[in-house]
Amino acid sequence: MSSSCAKDTSFSPYSLYTSNILLYRLCVVSAAGPLPLGGRYFEVVCMARKRAVLVTKADCQACEYVKSHIKDLPGVDDVVDVVDVRTADGLSVLAFHEMVNDAPAPFLEVDGEFYREGYKMAKDKDGREIMVAIRSKLVKKIEELCREEASS
Repeated sequence: MSSSCAKDTSFSPYSLYTSNILLYRLCVVSAAGPLPLGGRYFEVVCMARKRAVLVTKADCQACEYVKSHIKDLPGVDDVVDVVDVRTADGLSVLAFHEMVNDAPAPFLEVDGEFYREGYKMAKDKDGREIMVAIRSKLVKKIEELCREEASS
């Protein structure tokens, strides 16, 4: 394993789900390059993650719609992790994006970024503006990711 601190785009600090375990080394970066902490590197076990994470919640019609439309896609299990918002994994994804209290459901993250194109602003029953999912756009994005995975 390299001791450099180069950014690895397949890793995210909240990636606690999936079965692929990777070792990462924490280090202090100075102008001269990475320096070992206390004379040696600290190793941290982190989980590898898939390209997309779909955070869902119970009793959510949009969540059920998206899950039912992606379940039979070829390779979907290799591309998307579906996690519940009530789990530590689901909450950690939302916390990373600072959207724990106002995240739309379902919440789709692709390559570590919130997939904004899959949402629009609307008003709730109290007249407040909220972000709501465009279910068909979420399904199309996941289909696109599955096609990309199959062709690579």
